[in-house]
This record gives sequence, C-alpha cells and structure tokens, in this order.
Amino acid sequence: MTSPDENTVIVDATWVVPGSNPDFRYGILDGAREFDLASLKLNTPLGHRFPPPQIIAHMLEKSGISSGDYIKIYDRVGLFSSPFVRWAIRSIGVKNVSILNPVPSHMKIVDAHTVPKTRGSMTIKEPLVKAVVKEEVLAAIGSDTQIVDARGHGRFAGVEPEPRAGLRSGHIPGSINMPYGDMLDDNRQFKPDNAQRIEAAGIDLSKPIITTCGSGVTAAGLAYIFENSGATDVSVYPGSWTEWGATDLPIQTGT
Repeated sequence: MTSPDENTVIVDATWVVPGSNPDFRYGILDGAREFDLASLKLNTPLGHRFPPPQIIAHMLEKSGISSGDYIKIYDRVGLFSSPFVRWAIRSIGVKNVSILNPVPSHMKIVDAHTVPKTRGSMTIKEPLVKAVVKEEVLAAIGSDTQIVDARGHGRFAGVEPEPRAGLRSGHIPGSINMPYGDMLDDNRQFKPDNAQRIEAAGIDLSKPIITTCGSGVTAAGLAYIFENSGATDVSVYPGSWTEWGATDLPIQTGT
C-alpha cells in the first residue's frame, strides 16, 4: 500500500488579482506543481454552482496529478487563494487534499515550478463541498441561514468603491460582515483565536452558513475556517458580489 508521503504532491495555488501588487511571503517550494487559478476563473461563467469539473481535472492531469495522490496546497501570498483551490478540487470529489498551514520553513525554495514527465489521470466524482447560486442566496435572506461576507468593512458598508467596474456598493440584506483579512496574522496564516471572532460576530456554527466575498475566493477561505471550527453545513457562493452587485437584486448599505 502506498503511503501518503510517497504519493504527496505539492501544488502552488497562487493567484495574483489583476492590477494588484502582491506581497509574496513565500517562494516556490521545491517540487511544487502550478495550478493556474487565473485560467480557471476566466473559464468559469458567473452563475455556475461550481467551476467546470472537466477543466479542474484537466489542469490537475496536466500537472501530473492523479486521483490517488495526496495533494497539499499553498500560495505564495499566504492563505489567500489556497482555500479556494482546495474547495475547487474537492468539488470534483477529490478527498485527499489539504492546505499547508503553516508553510514549512525548512523546505527548499527554487526558481521554477516542477514540470511533470508524465500526465496524471483524474476521475471526476460527486462534489465533497457545497455551493449555492444567486437564487438560493435570495431565498436564504431572512431565514435561519447565515450569510457571511468576507469583504472589508468599507466595501460591505458601501462607503468604499468596488474594485470591479460597474458594481453597486453595499451588501446582501441581512448578511454578517467578517473580513477575511481580520482572520490572518502578519504572516498571512490563520490566527489562533478565530473561534472567538466567530462567536463575537454572533455566528452559530450549528446553523447553515453561506459565505460570500468579491469573487468567491476569500468566501472559500471563510468556509474553510468555519468547517475547521465545527460547522457542518457551509456553502460557498462563487458568484459573490461580482454577480450580485451587477444585478437588480436587493442590497443594503451601512453596517
């Protein structure tokens, strides 16, 4: 029987937001394969529950990854895009995928990603994660389902402009603001007392939760935190404000 160490593949899930100047905290780890999240997002139309499974499988296979491998994900910015890539990979039924948190300091840093000699083979299965579309978010307003927004306070309140053109400002009515950045320390790793932050925000982990943000990336980060804090019914809204803010769906401003 193959051990996890023998079949472990490290995946670099770094995503640079267009127009941003990223503060890289980590380098390319020795042996890391590249996952092109920018390409996946470009090929995921708004309104879809999950990214196209065939594209995810193709990207993993191109990186030499197969269904039986143990996938460990990190991103060079810190815990920014890695939770989303984990969520995306689990959406095609891959169970053995985790996040390197923290990133091991002893690992060798190299100049380029590893290019595999052989192509991998992935089998697409039923999703191991949950997602919702805008109609389900609309139906959740005013219910026991908690809608939690990972954007910063200013964007949530509608007093700061959205970075994407053409979007209204504000938030989904009744949603709770929990900025994802507040959950990370100076090294962009999860703070040890996030459970207290969740409690202080009045979030009940025993009730359903929908996470949202600007484009779905940090929404997956919040979902990861909630799941690791004991929540069992967490769904990501991939369209997030990029979709909601471009429609005539109801919004609120203020805090």
